Amino acid sequence: MAEFTNSYSKPSVSDLSGFKTKPFVFSTIDSAGNDVCACPINKVTRNIFIGDHNAASNLNILNNYGITHIVNCAQEVKNYFETTHPKKLKYINLGLLDADDGIVPSVPEAYTYISSILLDNPDAKFLVHCHMGMSRSASMVLYYLMKTYRYDYDRALKLLKKCRPIVRPNDSYSDQLKNLFKK
Repeated sequence: MAEFTNSYSKPSVSDLSGFKTKPFVFSTIDSAGNDVCACPINKVTRNIFIGDHNAASNLNILNNYGITHIVNCAQEVKNYFETTHPKKLKYINLGLLDADDGIVPSVPEAYTYISSILLDNPDAKFLVHCHMGMSRSASMVLYYLMKTYRYDYDRALKLLKKCRPIVRPNDSYSDQLKNLFKK
């Protein structure tokens, strides 16, 4: 496990400038039947982006956002550029299924990966993705926000939904995250 030093400067709350990207927009229908604008990639903080398999498989999107590292949360989505661009894009694959299985071992692993790289390279940019960018990747980003900014679950989710309205961690993941931070 990485050791963190006092030289690491925690991102400020002003870094939490979420936005919806405009060039790569498509629509989807949410569980209530509403047409929701969804983008393959959305900015959450200066260094953290959340997205889906479309963002992860599009080198133009990754280049446009300056993505240097990819946290692939989905077992069924391959690391598209791991062999073709190994110096440009670094991967960690958590291999999760969107089921009621535990994410507890994976979220600290992803957090440690991101934090340790930001220690050495504060300009690194991470795409955290799963298949749809709704549950598994959202859970990883929620953990990051809760741990880094000391947000409670509801505050972190509210911020993340402003950045990516289609976010909806499955109930099991939500419960696990809430319980992790009760301790």
